[in-house]
Order: sequence, then C-alpha cells, then structure tokens
Amino acid sequence: MGFDEISAFTFMFLEGTELNTMESQQKYDWHKNYRIVPRNFGNYRDKICFEVETVGVGSKTFSLEDYLYLRGFHGALAMIFNSTLFTEFTRYLKQKGVDIFSFVQSFYEDLKEETGPAGDQFRAFLKEVRAELWDSREKLEEYFSKNENYQKLVEGETGDNLLQKYKIISVAENFDSWCEYFYKTSLNKLQNNHDNSHFAVELTDIKDHIMAKGFNIISDENSKGMEYLISLSYDVIQWKKDNYVESLSAYKFKETKEISYMIKEENKRLVKEILELHSKNKATLWKVVSSRYYLPGLFREAVN
Repeated sequence: MGFDEISAFTFMFLEGTELNTMESQQKYDWHKNYRIVPRNFGNYRDKICFEVETVGVGSKTFSLEDYLYLRGFHGALAMIFNSTLFTEFTRYLKQKGVDIFSFVQSFYEDLKEETGPAGDQFRAFLKEVRAELWDSREKLEEYFSKNENYQKLVEGETGDNLLQKYKIISVAENFDSWCEYFYKTSLNKLQNNHDNSHFAVELTDIKDHIMAKGFNIISDENSKGMEYLISLSYDVIQWKKDNYVESLSAYKFKETKEISYMIKEENKRLVKEILELHSKNKATLWKVVSSRYYLPGLFREAVN
C-alpha cells in the first residue's frame, strides 16, 4: 500500500465560492495576486485574449514568503512523487524506515543550494514561481495585450504550468543529474540514521535501473528501440514487480547480471511522433509531452 504521486493546487479564488466574498476578505485579510491560466490564451479576430486567475498568496497570518516557500516545496514534492519517475527510491527509503516528509524537507532545502544542472533547474523554477505573480490584474492585462509580450505566451517563455514544464525538462534534459541528486540525498539520509554498507550498492542498482528506464527517452535512439545495458547486483525488476513487499536485499543475484532495457515496440511510434512534430521548439515539446502523452509509456523496460 501507499501512494506514488501527490497532487496539490494553488489556492484560487473562484467566482461564486464562499472564499471569494467580502465577508471572507474582511475576516482573513487575503493577499491576492493574479496570473495567467496556463495555456488559456489565443488571438481571435485580431484580438488577444487570455484568462486570468486570482490566487491567494497571503493573509493576516500567512506571508508572501510563506507562499513562495510552500510553492517551492510543492515543486520538490512533484519531483519526488512524479508519475513513477523515482518510485523505486521512495519505496526503498520507506522500507528502511525513513520518514518521507522529513526526507522531502531536506531534499528541498539542499536542492536550493545544489550545484549542477538539477540545482540550476530548480532555481529557475523558483524564479518563475515568483515572476508569474502580478499585484494588479490591470497591469497584467495591459502587459500581455501588447503583441510582443503576448508572443512570450505563445513561445512558452511565460504562462506555462510550471510543475508540468519542469517535470518534462527534468526528463528531457537533466534526468541523469536528478538521478544522481536523488541517489546522493537518499544515501546521506540513510547513512545518518543507520550503519549499513549495503546501502550504497543497493541504491546504485536502483539509480542505474531508473536511468535505464528513463534516460534520454525522447530521442531518435529510443524511437528506434536501441537497448540500454546495465549491470545489477540485485533483481530490482522483480522487487518492483512484487510491489516492494520484501527488502531489496532479498533479491540479490548470485553474481552480477547484465540487464537490457528497451522501449516496447508499440510505443516507438509515440517517440517518433513527438520528435517529428514537436521537437523543433522546446516550449511546444514541454506542452505536448505533459498534456498529450502518458510519460511512462515512453520508458524502456527490462527485456531479459
């Protein structure tokens, strides 16, 4: 039992709801900002149109800095519980008695200072989290009504669903860095709480397995079904098939085994379609992969 994904949403003031009343405003002293609803814009009969949502970023007991901290924390949650990308890591940590909430906290705090592509990407996410907010609806509408600024929406420079955008970036551009960071953070957490020499070997096998299934999946090589070879000391594949009931240590091979991973034959066309139709523009790629395709369907699977 357990869960693989956590979905959270920004506090929004929806028309017709109790929260969006004068009484609610007077009681809680809401601090409201405004942002473009992701992908809800267009140019119709030479008129630029877009939808704006009102979001809660503070109250009399909750500051804007609190909001920004939690939005960043939400980003870390989305990466950790992210459509089966790193499930094997989190299941392993749970088996070892690690409190996942405290792990997410340390993951988040360390990630903000992490050097390398994973840290750079996360800081870019945090920067966009702040930049998407407008104090005034009128200023937002005035800004994006200008054609040169509207083009920023069209080209994906701004106005995206940031969690979805950076999820796809992590897979398409920095997957190896995220795997290495997850491995390093998990190992540090375990070594601080336990004394066990097997952790590094077991976590290395998990990292290599995740890399084999998810590294460079949006590529010409994956569309052609090229294999990805790794050597494992533990049968991570069977451990996963058995729904992580027993410890990974129970799945140790008698000797190191070479495993081949390949994408399913019927899914090769999906990768080819993505590359042919959407790969010329990164913003388009991020949007279509996050909204039109089931990402795990692009993963490689062990074939021996």
